[in-house]
Amino acid sequence: MEEGVTGFIVHSLEDAMRAAERIPSLSRQRCRQLFEQRFSASRMARDYLAIYQRLVDRQAEVAAVSSEVASVVALTAAVS
Repeated sequence: MEEGVTGFIVHSLEDAMRAAERIPSLSRQRCRQLFEQRFSASRMARDYLAIYQRLVDRQAEVAAVSSEVASVVALTAAVS
């Protein structure tokens, strides 16, 4: 939400009543345009794919560290 562009932030009932009077000043076209930019199926799919990729990358990092730790433990046990 962009203050004064797609809506209004209010902190009280009185603020909400004043904001309701200002609704006609909002551009329906701009609201729709911003909605489509933020919530289109392709945009949301791209965002989810980026999140999944970060999770896969993080899991690969954890696996690499786990492998290194296992090697150190095996070497320590062999030396003991």
